[in-house]
Order: sequence, then C-alpha cells, then structure tokens
Amino acid sequence: MGNASRVRSKLQSIRNDQEVIPYVLFFVILIVFNFILMFRHEAWRDEAQAWLMAKELGPFALLNELSYEGHPFLWFYLLMPFAKAGLPYITLNIVSCAIMTVVMILIAARAPFDRISRMLLAASPLCIYAFSAISRSYCLVALLMVLLAMADRDRYKHPFRFCILIALLVQTHIVMIGMCFALCACHFFGTIIRYRKMVKVHHEDSKKSLLANIGALAIPLASALFLLYEFRDVGNAASVNVGGAVTVSKLITEFVGTTKTCLVLLFTNFRYGTAILIGLFVLAAVVCDFRLLRGVIVCAITMAFQLYVYAEIWGLSNYRHLLWLWQIFWFMWIAKDYIDERKEHFLYIPVNILLSLAILTSALASSWSLIDDIKLDYDGLYTDAQGAADALEALPKDALIFEGSGEFCNSVIPRLKTKKVYSAFYEQEAGFCIRNTARFKDLDYAGFEKTVKKMFPDAEGVYVFFSDTSPEGYMGNINGYPEEYEEVYATAIDTIRDEGYKIVHIPFKTKKK
Repeated sequence: MGNASRVRSKLQSIRNDQEVIPYVLFFVILIVFNFILMFRHEAWRDEAQAWLMAKELGPFALLNELSYEGHPFLWFYLLMPFAKAGLPYITLNIVSCAIMTVVMILIAARAPFDRISRMLLAASPLCIYAFSAISRSYCLVALLMVLLAMADRDRYKHPFRFCILIALLVQTHIVMIGMCFALCACHFFGTIIRYRKMVKVHHEDSKKSLLANIGALAIPLASALFLLYEFRDVGNAASVNVGGAVTVSKLITEFVGTTKTCLVLLFTNFRYGTAILIGLFVLAAVVCDFRLLRGVIVCAITMAFQLYVYAEIWGLSNYRHLLWLWQIFWFMWIAKDYIDERKEHFLYIPVNILLSLAILTSALASSWSLIDDIKLDYDGLYTDAQGAADALEALPKDALIFEGSGEFCNSVIPRLKTKKVYSAFYEQEAGFCIRNTARFKDLDYAGFEKTVKKMFPDAEGVYVFFSDTSPEGYMGNINGYPEEYEEVYATAIDTIRDEGYKIVHIPFKTKKK
C-alpha cells in the first residue's frame, strides 16, 4: 500500500470513529435515561407479587403456586437468587433494567438496520420504560425476540440453539405461545421441504440435517408440556378468566374491538397511517423475497393468539399491547436480512424506503402514546405503596397489623423493614397474594375479629390496611366495619392503579375481670 493509500485509509478510519462516538453516546444516554426512570418508578402489586413469591417460596413450592398466577416460571426463578439473598426490593427493577440494557446493546451492535433506524427503535417503547422500569417478564420476551431474530438465518444450521430460544420464550408469558407454536410449525415443515430439496441434489448431510432439526423441536415441545403441568389447576386461578367467549360472533366482535384498542394504544392518532405503512412494507418485502411469507404467517398466528388472550383472558395494558410492536420489529429484522441479499430486485429500494418510514412512524407514534404514562409514574401517581409502608412503620412498636385487601396490599408488604403483616383470610403471616380460589374465604367483620383473636388471644386492638377503592362498607375483602374505629392514614393522591390505601385502628372490647 502506497503512502497516499495509507493516508486515505487513516482519514477514513478517523471519520468512521467520529461517526461512532455520537452513536455510542446516544445509546449511553438512553441507558442512563432508563435507569433514571427505573429509580423513579414505584413497583405496584403485580411486580411485587413475583418478588414476594421468589422470596418466600422454594423452587417446588413455587411450581405449585404458578398454576394460579397464569404466568410461566422463568421470571420467578430468575428473581429467586436475588430475593432469597436478602437484596433490597429495588433489585427487582435493576434486574429488568439490566436485561433491557443488553437488548439495547444488541440492537445497537447487531441489528441489520441503518444507524438512525436503530436509534429510533432503541428510543421507542421497545426499549424505553415499559419493559425496563416496569419490572415484569416482558423484559425476557424482548431479549428472546432479539436473540431469535439474530438466530433466524442459521436456524437450520444451528437448530438446537434456535429451539432452545423458543423453549425459553414459552416460559416467559402465555401471550407468546402463539409465536412459539408458529415458529415450531414453520420449522418442521421447512425442514421437510429442505430435506426433499437436499435429497434431489444427493446432499450427503440430508439425513443428518433432518434428524438434527426434527430432534431439536423436542426441546420446545418439552417446554410446552411442562407449561401444561405448571397450569394444571388453572381453573381455580383468580388471576385469569378461563371461561372464554360463548359464541363465535362474540369472539369476532371482541377481536375487532381489541384490535382497534391495540392500534389506538400503540399509535394514538397516527394509527391508520402507521398501520398502512407497515402493511405496505410487509407486502413489498414478501414480493421482494417470497421466503418472508413464513414471517407473515408467524406474525399472523402470534397476533391472533395475542388478541384472543387480550379479549378473553387478560385486558390490555401499556406493556402487553407493546408485544405487537416487538412482533413487528422481529419481522423487520428478519426481512432486512433477506432483502439485503436481493439488491438487484426492482423492489429493493422501495422496500428499504418503506422500512425506514415504518420504523420512523411506529417509533415516534408509539413513543408519543407512552409519554403520559411516564409522566404519571415519574410524578409518583402510580401507587401510594411507599406512603402506606411509611405510615405502617410509624405505628407503635407492638402494633398488630392485618391486611384487608389481599391482592392490593402486595405493593406495600415488600417495602416494610420492621413491621410484620398478618392475613385473617389464611391465618398466617401475609406475603404474596394467594390466588387459589379454593383456598380463599371472604370474611365479615365478626368473622375477621374472631380469627384475629384466635391467632392472637391477648390482642387489645388491631390495625387494618386495605385499598381505598374497596366497596362502601368494606375493609378490602372484609365485609363491614366495627362500631368503633379510628382512621390513621388515607392516601391523599389519586393513583391510577387502584393503589391508594387506608389504615384504621380497631380497639377490641375486653372482658372485665
């Protein structure tokens, strides 16, 4: 290489370095921003439930309870070593935020898009706030979706790696079962078609490839069978609706309504324009490379199953509907990998333009839809759990405290440092919410007082804390108030997650000697 060539090469290297620095800095700022939101976020009852279960239950006891949670085991078991080590409650959020940091780094370093598109995607709700600050199993979904997109091109070459990722995705959240089924079905039929093509050209590794790819599918199958074991008593789960739609017409109506809701929640006023742009990109990508029809089938089955779950089992929320965005992102990733091989195709430039527009509109529109949630959470309006915990800690040292609203009290309990809380519903120390309806019993006030005195015969009074959204005349799940009581705390703000609390002191009448 001559001196001139070396100088040009050095100048090119300097220019590239100058371009990389702001790119890396942008991602560093996003990661720092996520951690700021994470420390401002107050985990509410569903987040606390996973932490409390991981802390209080052993591995086998946890499996027995998961049937009533409606969630697979992976997130709970990931939290278990941190919770059992006695680490502070904020560790729950740190684990989730750390996982999403890895996702951001993978998008920055490995995504096949241009730099601006990667920056837009990382700054969208794909990675910001909803799956990092809100600490739930969705962060694992995000990580596995990225890893599956990265592994997609070599799925026949490395089938066990691909199928292990699917098996893990099965154990994140039931809304992802549709995608796992679709990926496995497409992999099975793709393997058969590929085997027949290899036989025609007398490929020497045809049988070996067939056996490896078919055999690898046993891994997600085993994961799915294990999921059935985990949910063996889901009929008694208070956390899910297992009734389902009564008629086909009702199911269709609910699907249409849920689809509209998803689009509104995701893309606000830009929903139709964004949906059209994404649709045009998908159509052009499939025409450009017919192999992408598989991705369309996977997305269709995944979204249809998600709609069923949202319509019939769980309602929508700001993190569940974002899984649609992750599904679109997965397709964009694998599509970009394929269409980059087709640079001579007449649709190559239009497909890339549509891809950039789809990323731009979906990233900006979905980010706009999340701003209000971030502001409310940042201002401390999600839950008053910390306020209630501080009020409980300020009670007398010998205060006897009972929960009145089993599920709603979960947010408060992991924040307590010195005080213990008891449950009259289960006659034990209160912790995670027991969602086995066969074990739960409603109590009237007389029954509550009787149970308290059975557990603590010498009790002269009791403090009860419960949700301030309890029905009139109820202390949470306790029907009725005593004749005499004193309200010692009430949430002063309007929370958006039914996370306000009341604390009352009830003196017991003592018999004269």
